[in-house]
Amino acid sequence: MQAIERINLPEPDTHCFDDDTKSDVWSYSRELVISTVLAHIDKLEAEVERLRKDAERTPTEKQINAAIEAWFTTEAEFAPRMRAAIDAARKGTP
Repeated sequence: MQAIERINLPEPDTHCFDDDTKSDVWSYSRELVISTVLAHIDKLEAEVERLRKDAERTPTEKQINAAIEAWFTTEAEFAPRMRAAIDAARKGTP
């Protein structure tokens, strides 16, 4: 999951005149804030569900071997030693 994302509020939707400062003031209506926060919660819940489903997956041996092979091709200098160690572990030898 990515870092916690800040909620970006849309433009203020409520206009009034502030008697104290004698100026026009824009603010957020309660409804706008609630709907924005609820939309953000829905997005976070969807991400949590996606991560939960991803964590429940059990990789197949074919997928594990493909991942190991991909690692070997990117780490070529370590590949012979790692392959030997893995083969030895599969055979039960030190």
